[in-house]
Amino acid sequence: MDYEALLKVLWSSRPKFASGGEVDGTKFPMPTSLRVEGAGDLALPLSSDGFLKLKAVSQQAPYGKGDQTLFDTTIRRAWQVEASKVSCPQMPDFFSAVVLNLAVPAMEELGIDAAALGLDVRLYKLLLYERGGHFKFHKDTEKEDGMFGTMILQLPTQSGHEGGALEIRHGKKGVAFDFSGAASRTGYFQTVFFSDCDHRLAEVTSGTRLCLVFSLVRSNAKFLDVDAGKVPHYLSTVRSVQSQLKEWARRTPSLMLAIPLGHKYSNNSFSFAGLRGHDRVVAALVLSCTSFLDVHLCTIVKQKTRNEVFDSFKTNYSVKNWTAIDGRKLEHFRDCCLDLDTEVVRCQDSDKDPFGGSPDAKEYEPYNGNAGGDKNSFYHTAALLVWPKEHIVDVLCNRQPVRCVVTLLEEQHEREPGRTSGDLERYISALESRGPSEYKKSFETLLEFCVRHDFRDAAFLVMKNWGIKLMETSQAMVAAVHKYGWDECYSRVIEGLLEEKNKWPEVLRFAEHLRQSGLQDAAVIFAQKLLADDQVCKDHAFLTCLLGFFVECGRDDETWKIVVKKWGESSFSRIEEFWEKKLEIYEASWEKRAEELDYGYGYYSLKKSDREKEKKEKLAKLQQKGRREFLGEVADFAVKLESEGCHDAAMAFARKSFIKDISLEEIFGCVDMKISSEEAFVLLLAQDEKFHEAVKKSDNLEETVVSMKKAAGLFGLKEDEKVTQLFLELLSCAFEKCGCESKELLEAAIWLGDEKMVKSLVKLIRRGSLALMDDPPARLRRTIWIDSSLIERAKEWDDVSRDALREVIHARISYLSGDEEVISSDEEHKNTNKRQKPNPRLERVEYEQMLETSPAKIESLRKLLNELV
Repeated sequence: MDYEALLKVLWSSRPKFASGGEVDGTKFPMPTSLRVEGAGDLALPLSSDGFLKLKAVSQQAPYGKGDQTLFDTTIRRAWQVEASKVSCPQMPDFFSAVVLNLAVPAMEELGIDAAALGLDVRLYKLLLYERGGHFKFHKDTEKEDGMFGTMILQLPTQSGHEGGALEIRHGKKGVAFDFSGAASRTGYFQTVFFSDCDHRLAEVTSGTRLCLVFSLVRSNAKFLDVDAGKVPHYLSTVRSVQSQLKEWARRTPSLMLAIPLGHKYSNNSFSFAGLRGHDRVVAALVLSCTSFLDVHLCTIVKQKTRNEVFDSFKTNYSVKNWTAIDGRKLEHFRDCCLDLDTEVVRCQDSDKDPFGGSPDAKEYEPYNGNAGGDKNSFYHTAALLVWPKEHIVDVLCNRQPVRCVVTLLEEQHEREPGRTSGDLERYISALESRGPSEYKKSFETLLEFCVRHDFRDAAFLVMKNWGIKLMETSQAMVAAVHKYGWDECYSRVIEGLLEEKNKWPEVLRFAEHLRQSGLQDAAVIFAQKLLADDQVCKDHAFLTCLLGFFVECGRDDETWKIVVKKWGESSFSRIEEFWEKKLEIYEASWEKRAEELDYGYGYYSLKKSDREKEKKEKLAKLQQKGRREFLGEVADFAVKLESEGCHDAAMAFARKSFIKDISLEEIFGCVDMKISSEEAFVLLLAQDEKFHEAVKKSDNLEETVVSMKKAAGLFGLKEDEKVTQLFLELLSCAFEKCGCESKELLEAAIWLGDEKMVKSLVKLIRRGSLALMDDPPARLRRTIWIDSSLIERAKEWDDVSRDALREVIHARISYLSGDEEVISSDEEHKNTNKRQKPNPRLERVEYEQMLETSPAKIESLRKLLNELV
């Protein structure tokens, strides 16, 4: 495509960027006076006396630099009066109707339909210049939403002025308006220009200059189409543009094209509706092609980087600030790269660079290590970005991340639900051909979208293409299984994924999430299929993860299949090998982190010996903390094995010393602080009484007690008198801390069968302060109770434990039978605040209501007693 030919057509009738001249006073009469607060009514032309009065109530005019407001007479020398202090009683409609009517013909010269735009002309300031007054080149600040230009009315003064020409530039073009000399004593002059124009006021060499400055503001927030009758050759131009862009869309090897515009825009004015001058004509011409093109407004950023050490240059181009025709900011579209040579419509002549000669912003990156500092210059230009509608999927696939496209598809689905399915499937196919360059989370977002809107075929296509990755994050895959059922998901996708060779242990997260979401049968089937894979069974890490999963699920058959059948007689050595390798990895990571010292101020002033000492100290701290955590993981694994009946393997594993030549005393040091429950297990497995005091400092006594009960055989609990006494002390401390609110603690107390503790529980039950194996009253002070599933577990207990359970059940039956009086809450809560005491009358009422329903509950408890044989 001939880009220069397209440019020539688009910019064939470029209108002005500024307009000015003497006002026809017969059409737009000038007021004979102005009223200024503090100065009174000032006749026009302004007299010398009037000038002095006006100056007396004026302030020095500042200028803006970034977000600063500064005063510097070398930059700007002028006096100003706020708009709120200026009025025109002699001509009341001057600041409303007259100035608006005056602006309309000037707008036409700039290619703007004032009526369609909803033009408003708002007084900004009154400015006063005397000899030496000036203002260097600058751009006007867009003072409010919708402002697109400035209008200046120069009013006459009796002295007139010399100098003071107004020079206006836009790009490389410029124009000057000089309303000085004799005409400035009686004449009435107007100048209008766009906000992105650079302009300056040359020095006033003599006399005085008086001006009213107005902001030109649009109220219509919609894009205005072009009146073909007011643009020369517009209809033929439309046909030419459509023809050229159709040819480009049909033959282009590049799927995107940027058409630079002529004006600069602030963030507030950056929209199709805010386009100025001929930019609006260019936009209308391109928008005439929306039957076959998607069109957006954007900013092209040119970043020029210079390395000052090597004196080298690098230039990058990118697209940002995506904006739709209706003014919406497409926040989900990310910045993307652009090829200047093939994707930007421009003249090859470097003098016609769309970015201009001076950068809009600069930043400096200081020297860093061996690399020299970089100086970055940024240039910005507004542009229309187009691509063929039929290639939208390819454009998005190549230029935007998945999460952004999903957001776009969400919006499209709201507007055009019938179009989404086809675009979605084409997009997935394009992603597949692009290769695996996206993160797993991106594909999860895509699958979530498919499942949420029930795009069934697309969902299965996503799972088929990226299922192994999705299994690692797994939540979306689990949602798909819930939506479409395990059988269909397995037959259409999962069965095929299990045959792939590139599986890794992380796919087990899928099974774990299936189990956690209530699909344990599906989770076990998935894990069993993995276990049947010979390649998986050769991977020790994979097999160990599977072992952990089956232990968690309570699947003894699969657990022993791994430990005995898969690993055979060498199973324990395989487990050892896995944990030894894990420790090696940890040790290497600690050494690496110890090398990563703080190279801040003062480091290089240290002696070499001091640096080595610092490294050793850091390594020692990392090793101590890391070894404690590692041994905690080992202990946790041993406890899981024991709790699932793998006693011999658990005992052998617990006795293994993975950390050689270092005692537990060295690893744990002087244990004066809280330790984790995992660290408590490590010390318990040592089976040394000297660690018992340290175990009592566990930061989670409840977890420690419950885990000790699950793995009683490992610790010698109920066999070793000292360990049993320790367990009793831990249990008592846990009750003191948590109260009788824990189901697991209550079960542990009954299981232990300690006579004194069981009597305490029985006493509470007879009072009605604990409810066992049935629903508690509505206002029970302690609301945790033991459910009937305890009976099944108790069948595996010893006689002492079962007898204790019988006692507490009998106590509950007695309470429900009304054989015991409810003890006053005053005795139980004698140390509580009076406001916190339960109402004894209310307790009695609840108790009597409970007795009415107790026969059925008593019968249920008696049946449970009969089952406890």
